[in-house]
Amino acid sequence: MKTLKEKYGFFVATSMGVGIVIGSGVFFKADDVLIATGGRLGLTILAWLIGGAIMVVSAYTFSIAARRISKSNGLVDYIEAGYGKNAGFYTGFFQKGRRCHNYSTITVDDPCMQRGFG
Repeated sequence: MKTLKEKYGFFVATSMGVGIVIGSGVFFKADDVLIATGGRLGLTILAWLIGGAIMVVSAYTFSIAARRISKSNGLVDYIEAGYGKNAGFYTGFFQKGRRCHNYSTITVDDPCMQRGFG
């Protein structure tokens, strides 16, 4: 069995994570959060801080899983390791639907299906 070679160091992986999470969400969701809190700035900032704390804990959890499970399918492999192959399959299936946004066209010739589930 081939072992995976680490491509990214700590700094690059952290920068990618921060860029992905903060990159677009800050610009698209800021007004929604402000509206949801009734225009109260303090509550809005608190909501962003709570969301940020949840993301830090989630990222830490994924980093632990990535260290222990050195396979290339990410979330699907982590779920498979913890809950079995069926759970991994369903995770991949619903990840595919989330990314392609159309459950009615799940066929073998679907471009998203050709890329794989992960």
